[in-house]
Amino acid sequence: MASLRDLGGLLFGVLNDLPAGAYWLLALQLALTTWLVRCATNPTVFALVAWPGTVAHELLHLITGLLLGAKPSAMGLFPKSLGNGRWQLGYVEFVNLRWWNAPWTAMAPMLLAPLSLVLTVGWVHPLWLTGDFTGAALGLYLCATLLQASWPSSTDFEVAFPGLVVLALLAAWLW
Repeated sequence: MASLRDLGGLLFGVLNDLPAGAYWLLALQLALTTWLVRCATNPTVFALVAWPGTVAHELLHLITGLLLGAKPSAMGLFPKSLGNGRWQLGYVEFVNLRWWNAPWTAMAPMLLAPLSLVLTVGWVHPLWLTGDFTGAALGLYLCATLLQASWPSSTDFEVAFPGLVVLALLAAWLW
């Protein structure tokens, strides 16, 4: 079993293999993601600027739910106001969520975090190197929205929690 030290070494090994310019783009992506999160103070602006990430977030719920038999029954990709300054950015409803498929389906958007970093290095960085600064800026914005959308919503955590408890108890029993 890999130790935390081994994982740290792996992370630093990956970071050491990045092209020099990619570090600046990753830092810029983090800054842009922070700005996106700060836009949440104005829900209308946030709903608009975060929309590409919202679409990816909901699509990962949908795809994972389909693969695991959760049977998606409805999906919404457009933000709607819930009143009192609250917004629902998107949703996917399921008719067959169970303890074993709910955690994976609810937490699936977390896959957007590593995807956004891979896209920044593998797609945006080459655009930057070739001088396509407009394409790089657009790509970096899209990658930042993916990184921002990778954090599960409070509803995602509520859906996943019972199954995560069962899986943790099962893992502890098997260990």
